[in-house]
Amino acid sequence: MQRTVVALVATGDGRWPAQVRAAETMLQARVGAVIGVPYDPQIRSTGMAQPGRLKPRTLAAASELVRAVLAAAHATWGEPLPPAAVPAAAHVL
Repeated sequence: MQRTVVALVATGDGRWPAQVRAAETMLQARVGAVIGVPYDPQIRSTGMAQPGRLKPRTLAAASELVRAVLAAAHATWGEPLPPAAVPAAAHVL
């Protein structure tokens, strides 16, 4: 589980519920990273159609999430990352 990255995504403004804070505390010792992604109404209203309107804290959380995933990948497969596997051709019946 040390290469697992957990993203806790807020569904509304305000503090995380107590259960989420407890889960975050418990998971931090068991997984590679726990990243909190704050609520951003721009994602809910426009999806990612206008990424320039995302809040700075959302962008910061996204950057942190990317760094954590890359760190886990580098810890597992080394740096630079090996080429992605090429899927086998599908058999046509």
